[in-house]
Amino acid sequence: MSKKSIAGEELFAARKSASLHRMANRIAAAFEQAEDEAAPAPETAPAEADEEKDDKKKKEKKETVTSGVANADGKYGKASEGNGFNGTIDYFGTTATVSNAVFELKNGRLIWTDGTWEDGTFAYGLWKDGLWKQGTWMIGEWENGIWQTGIWQYGTWQYGIWQDGVWENGTWKNGIWNGGTHVDGWWEKGIWKNGTWNDGTFWRGTWENGSWNGGAFWYGQWTTGVWNKGQWCQEGTWMGGEWKGGTDRNDAWHAAGIPPTKWSK
Repeated sequence: MSKKSIAGEELFAARKSASLHRMANRIAAAFEQAEDEAAPAPETAPAEADEEKDDKKKKEKKETVTSGVANADGKYGKASEGNGFNGTIDYFGTTATVSNAVFELKNGRLIWTDGTWEDGTFAYGLWKDGLWKQGTWMIGEWENGIWQTGIWQYGTWQYGIWQDGVWENGTWKNGIWNGGTHVDGWWEKGIWKNGTWNDGTFWRGTWENGSWNGGAFWYGQWTTGVWNKGQWCQEGTWMGGEWKGGTDRNDAWHAAGIPPTKWSK
């Protein structure tokens, strides 16, 4: 075999070897890519996981806020730990100073669970329980608690103890009224211990004492007090007191000193 032929074969073998080497590299790379694609991706990317942790921490922090200014949606104070919120509320018209309070601000509404309302304006929401010291109640529903004094503008009172203050209007479902002025509204039932009633409808309940200046008294029991004027609708029970004049359900006038027990049937 000539030297030329030998040289040609060696060149061909070298080229073949290089080609095989390149092919092997491409196959290895393809396998590596396939393995990478087949490998399960992490459940949450590190950045996303960090964001979720931050959001969770912020949420937990908001749910356990115990002081400062409450002015955004969220939960404040923690009843289970006895760790109430101390500070101020400034939220959609509600401005107040509170202590040891547990409540939630949600969609413009205050949902009060418990605590002490020191002073301020309750714009709108739900009161579940607690102590109200003073302030102005604009509108909402009261479930239970103690009201010391203040101005009630409108809303529904389910139950509780009213110590003093001015009731302008609304619906009283049940509870104990110790004193203050009732301007107008609907009284469904409860115990009226003392105070001044200016107007409204007393539907059922027990009137123990106080001054009646107007409105309609229906099915309740009148124990004693001063009746200055108004409409006695005859289904009630008159036990005693001072009658200064008023009408019956038919608007017939009954002069002073002639209470319902002396009316002709």
